[in-house]
Amino acid sequence: MSDPDRVADPAGHRAGSSGVLRAPALALLVALAAAVTAQGAFYPADQRLIALPLLVSVVLTVAKIRATVMPWSLLVSGGLLAAWALLLGEDTGDGAGIALLVAGVVAVVMVVASMGQAERVALTGAVVALGVAVACSGWWGVAFHSTELALPGQGLWRASTTLTYANAAAGLLGPLALFALARLTTMVSRERQVWLLALVVVVVGLGATLSRAGLIAWGCGVVVILRRQGFQPVFSAMVPVLLGAGVALIGLGPSFAEGGVARPIPAAMGLVAGMAATLTVASWSPGRLAAVVVAAGLFAGVAVVGGMGGDTLGRLGDTRLSFSSTDRSEMFHAGIDSISKDPWTGAGPGQGRLRYHQGNGKFVEARFVHNEYLQIGVELGVVGVVLLLAMIGTLAWGAKKGSRLLPGNIACGVGAALVALGVQAGFDFLWHIPAIPLVGAVFAGVAWPRGSGT
Repeated sequence: MSDPDRVADPAGHRAGSSGVLRAPALALLVALAAAVTAQGAFYPADQRLIALPLLVSVVLTVAKIRATVMPWSLLVSGGLLAAWALLLGEDTGDGAGIALLVAGVVAVVMVVASMGQAERVALTGAVVALGVAVACSGWWGVAFHSTELALPGQGLWRASTTLTYANAAAGLLGPLALFALARLTTMVSRERQVWLLALVVVVVGLGATLSRAGLIAWGCGVVVILRRQGFQPVFSAMVPVLLGAGVALIGLGPSFAEGGVARPIPAAMGLVAGMAATLTVASWSPGRLAAVVVAAGLFAGVAVVGGMGGDTLGRLGDTRLSFSSTDRSEMFHAGIDSISKDPWTGAGPGQGRLRYHQGNGKFVEARFVHNEYLQIGVELGVVGVVLLLAMIGTLAWGAKKGSRLLPGNIACGVGAALVALGVQAGFDFLWHIPAIPLVGAVFAGVAWPRGSGT
């Protein structure tokens, strides 16, 4: 049987000949690691921290690639969006932040697109490993009630991880979990066990964020994988993972209560037991796995009620299992009102100020709409939204074109990850946390056609 990761790339190189990360990839990995550990690179000081290794990666790449490898279509579409932001922010200088982020996304796609296929795959493995570290930080934050890695609110502790914002953590971990799940659908080697355990940890971290938008986006990504890979491979890969993650989250359950005390020992026992359960059932037949699903569902119901307690479950149901959000609805309408005042140019980069009624008789001013598409409209107007959609369309077109040359599980994982990012961006301000769009750019670069001058 041939290795599914060993196929020839369009530049004529044997893509599977080397999975070693060379200097540009290592510099890019350093930049990504710095971004995810430094609050997602949300603040300017942290953005400067990642700028140097990213610049080194670009310089090393440009020095050795041909013009045909450059993502010209993305350079044009991204350049237009960046130029529009700079033009509107000429007086305040706030457009530079958007322009630099766009430049960073284009740069990452270019660096990854210049790699052979095996190196691209190796890079995704390293990025998933970063996701494991981020997920562990979120688990630790909830288990030990660490305010640096988890935050209390609405009666619950939620994992905020090193990104310091729960929904942003879900925006990073969800796509990584989807990519890992897609890879697992065709893995049969001993490497499968490592990926299973890694995915359990990432899903636990995702679950600990208690992010509704993250759950919706993850579900959309799973649908993409099901359509491409079929039910049985996805079922056989996902059930052991969800079983293990469910056991781990049950162990973490007593620590979710905001008014309670941290319970790290049950959390640690649950995590270890969950990993053991995953490895135990990973090789079982689909029939036996179906029986596990039924038994695990019954056990989980009893264990969750007993471990969390009625009050915590009530708060969980009221705040996290409900899809209504008065604040977000009011913010959305405030964003639409803001665009109606300056429909073509918006309020300007960084100048959007949204006043909305909180429901308690007070008006609140907010900067973010919790919807990146609408946020661009608020700041850059309709023209900015059109330019943004053009850039997203270019990314999607390039990734789809190149994915035809990828192994099925890799192409499927990339597609699912990008869909999840796009969906959750409609619920949260993910793109304002550079670590997330830069990781998305890695996935787009993995599928970008090499040597086509696209």
